[in-house]
Amino acid sequence: VYSIIATYKNITKVNTISVKPINFNVSVKNMTYGENENIVVEFEGNITGNINFEFSTESIVVYINGSQATCDLSGFDAGNYSVDVYYSNKFFNSSKVNRNFTINRANATMDVEFNNIGADVGGNIVVTGTPSEVSQCIHSYTGQFLRDVERLR
Repeated sequence: VYSIIATYKNITKVNTISVKPINFNVSVKNMTYGENENIVVEFEGNITGNINFEFSTESIVVYINGSQATCDLSGFDAGNYSVDVYYSNKFFNSSKVNRNFTINRANATMDVEFNNIGADVGGNIVVTGTPSEVSQCIHSYTGQFLRDVERLR
C-alpha cells in the first residue's frame, strides 16, 4: 500500500494505491540425463513480462506465454544445480525463488555382447549387465573400453 499526497494552492489530497503481489509457482524435479525435462513457472491471471532463471554459470530469460514460462534443461550435463527464478517487466522485479535439482547420470544397460562373430563361425555370449558389471569382464572388448574411460576421468 502506497500513500500519495498532493498539494496545490493550499488544498491537499491524500490517496492510497494498493499493489497486488505477483505470485508464481516454480516446478522442477530431479531427472536422469537425457530426459526431456523443464523448469515450469505458472502464474495466476494474465501476466506479461519475463522470467529470469539464474544458474551459477549462466542466466536464461524466457518470455511468459499464456501465464506460463518454461526453461528447457536439455543442454545441461549431469550434476547438482541451484537456480534462482524471478519475474521482471519494464517496471518491476519480483523477489527470487530458489530451487535445487539433480540431473542424474544415465544408467544404461548393456544387454548382450558377442565376441568372435563370423558369418560361419557363430559367436559366444561374453557378458550381460550394467556398464559397471560389463567393465569387470576381462574377456569383453566393451568392458575394456569402459575401464579405459573410467581411468581417464
